[in-house]
Amino acid sequence: MRRWPTLDLDSAAIFSRIVNYDIGVICFLTSMSCAHDLALFGNRIFGFSKVVVMLEPGSDPVVEMTVEELVARACTLLNRPGRTMLGITGPPGAGKSTLTQALVVALGADLVVVPMDGFHLSNELLEQMSRRDRKGAPDTYDVAGYVSLLRRIRDREESVYAPRFDRELEQSIGSAQYVPAVTRLVVTEGNYLLSVTDGWAEVRDTLDEVWYVDLDAHEIEQRLVARRMSHGDSLEAARDWVMTVDLPNGYGVCQSRDRADLIVQLTATPTVGASAPRGENQKELS
Repeated sequence: MRRWPTLDLDSAAIFSRIVNYDIGVICFLTSMSCAHDLALFGNRIFGFSKVVVMLEPGSDPVVEMTVEELVARACTLLNRPGRTMLGITGPPGAGKSTLTQALVVALGADLVVVPMDGFHLSNELLEQMSRRDRKGAPDTYDVAGYVSLLRRIRDREESVYAPRFDRELEQSIGSAQYVPAVTRLVVTEGNYLLSVTDGWAEVRDTLDEVWYVDLDAHEIEQRLVARRMSHGDSLEAARDWVMTVDLPNGYGVCQSRDRADLIVQLTATPTVGASAPRGENQKELS
């Protein structure tokens, strides 16, 4: 199975310099399985005709787990004293929201979800900033506001109201997610929980544990195209958005996955139960 390419910091610097010169790509990878994806990104995303890949020995830290095993791990977090902050991250389309919803169904009122996507900047503001055409990139969020809210939630001194993202409106709705002070497990889910650019580095310090959801890059591409088409895009428009926005964002996300406590590949698709989640604070996860 092909995985997302992984760069170390030195290699990322080399990669950046060569991109600027529009020559090719040179990069150190941690596993042979990354090579094909690096070539894919170099050719399809950046338009390079020649991609040079240098491999170095290394073990792949990805572990395979079922949703049931992850639910059991989340249950152990409830046994910790005080409140526990759990982050679920990974590239777009990897299955973060589906896993999060499975945890909601299993744990019910013992858990509250605060999605990162609630901190999307408004479409109007993104238009003014000339960033609307790449909504979802690291610099299209209110990162400082997100960090501030996570700190308030972590302190557990009071009940908190958090925003959520409405996918039908493509806008954030303020004070739509209630986080009671008594809730012991708070899950936040999003792409950039482990990122270190654009102010995101401060997020990791607010979280007790972070799970990175890993998935084959080709499968992610297919999922993202299908998602865009389900929202009304044509096949051509969906592919264009995925290749120019989603996949480059996902490529950046995978560079910080070594900051996770757990890098997991789901061995089965999470199945959400038929009954509705308990509590008003469990609505419309993004």
